Amino acid sequence: MFDNSFRVAVFDCDSTLSRIEGIDELARLAGKFEAVEELTKKAMDGEIPLEQVFQKRLKIINPSREQIEKLVKLYTKNAVEDAKQTVESLRKNGIEVFVVSGGYSEPVKKFAWRLGIRKKNVLAVPLFFDQLSGNWWNYSDFENGKKQEFIGFDKKSPLWKSEGKIEMIKSIGAKPEEIIYTGDGSSDLEVKNQVGLFAGYGGVEKRENVKKESDVYINCESLAPFYAIALGQEKLKKAVEGGDLLAKKGTRLAIEQVDFSGKAIKIRSHLNSLLKVKQDD
Repeated sequence: MFDNSFRVAVFDCDSTLSRIEGIDELARLAGKFEAVEELTKKAMDGEIPLEQVFQKRLKIINPSREQIEKLVKLYTKNAVEDAKQTVESLRKNGIEVFVVSGGYSEPVKKFAWRLGIRKKNVLAVPLFFDQLSGNWWNYSDFENGKKQEFIGFDKKSPLWKSEGKIEMIKSIGAKPEEIIYTGDGSSDLEVKNQVGLFAGYGGVEKRENVKKESDVYINCESLAPFYAIALGQEKLKKAVEGGDLLAKKGTRLAIEQVDFSGKAIKIRSHLNSLLKVKQDD
């Protein structure tokens, strides 16, 4: 399985590409954080189905367009270690990068684009705002768009429900064995049997159920180990020889913080042997 690189790399967004949970930050901006935080935690830990909290949280927050724009900045400011360089390195090696998120389409797409991910490769939940609210007739009023009232979300998207990410993974059009996926929550773990390798991410939030079931579990914040694992033997060898992200100080230490199990154990020995050679040089 590790003889060839993966063709597609898929990331969750919240608490994976960025340290924040978008819904919690929107709640904080709206002064409703305490009412939303516990709902988010229970959904991410798998205690309650996502569909039970998705609509309820939005109704509590009633987000504005202005808050959505602020969320883009928060995502970007809190990008995890090596996020942008990991995306760039994956794409440089011919691996197509996607984001599959239960977050909101507009801020997730804008954040992902800043990391170097095509907007068409970002699958998230669209929100709807009333374009006739506020002073809609005054097109010269730039601030008017920020006053548009929230009216709902796209219920046709499967991503607001349990197992919605499975449907989205299938829509990408790649064979399961060609896909490597990383995410931190229970909704991410649901895709494990739909991908070639599932890498649980614990760099921001550690969830025991995800750690227990992952093929690979990343205990550090850096996404460099995910990049190294995604390459496969031949591309990894060339990348080690060429440098890039794998030449960064601390990457070897980051990889040492990764847990490998089952079918992924052979990856660990190969990674260690190649990177040790490079380090010793």
